[in-house]
Amino acid sequence: YLKHFFISFVAPCTLMFAYGAEISCCGYISGRKEYYCSGTTEILGPVEAAKRMFVCDGLDANAVCKLYSKHFFEKTRYPLCVYEVVPVTYKILLMAEKIAIIHQAGYYIEKRNGSITRATFGPNNLLYVTMAEKEYLAIKEKYQELGKYAYTFYLNALVSMREKAEVDEGKEPSYEKQKVIELFDMQFRKIMTDRLLIQRKKGIALLIKLRLYPAMCKLYRLFR
Repeated sequence: YLKHFFISFVAPCTLMFAYGAEISCCGYISGRKEYYCSGTTEILGPVEAAKRMFVCDGLDANAVCKLYSKHFFEKTRYPLCVYEVVPVTYKILLMAEKIAIIHQAGYYIEKRNGSITRATFGPNNLLYVTMAEKEYLAIKEKYQELGKYAYTFYLNALVSMREKAEVDEGKEPSYEKQKVIELFDMQFRKIMTDRLLIQRKKGIALLIKLRLYPAMCKLYRLFR
């Protein structure tokens, strides 16, 4: 616990003072997996940090695992909804001059029963996709350089929610589930050809399209 406290608070504070950074980030552990824990330390500019956030390269949009200078929130607030980080995190990154990243686990994130990620498929899941698309359209107009990265973020959100729809145990297809499936089918070719989307997401998308995803999940659980 002392090690995680050091990495989640003491080390980021030290980096902020040492490099004059306004935001400091660290990695985390969730279940059996480690995220952004290569052991290195980086100092990024705002545009590079936003790009990498959109494609989950070293950091993501989560509010946790980040230490912010308080002045960012004098005028900026998270919206009162789930997935509130989608329209906010990249904007804060773009406000900063330097972002420090310590690639070690400072947090353990527990995925509890009843949480957003484990709840039955519903309006919140479609909201995530529509928010990601809305931000992509806004970024494309204002920050042309970030447009393709924001589009990858949207595609990633779409694949993630389509995967959740595939394993959802709800008896009747809801409007939200049908809409996500429709959007996924419309964007499938772009998902498979997007150069910034990670191969794992493309593999999941292909298995879903070929209707092999449930069988592969059973095999994975059997041999895990």
